Amino acid sequence: MPIIEVALPNGRLKYYDLRFDSSGSDHIRAMWAYYIALLETSYAKDGSHPLLLKRFS
Repeated sequence: MPIIEVALPNGRLKYYDLRFDSSGSDHIRAMWAYYIALLETSYAKDGSHPLLLKRFS
């Protein structure tokens, strides 16, 4: 899972770990975003994605 970096007003950085700071539905959305990104990359680079999803665009 990704980690988000946020700049605080005092200039310090704060990190949020999405695994621990999110709900279950956020995890599902992150997984789908990852899978769709793999599919789009496979289309763009002629990869070997199994193409289980249909591309509508």
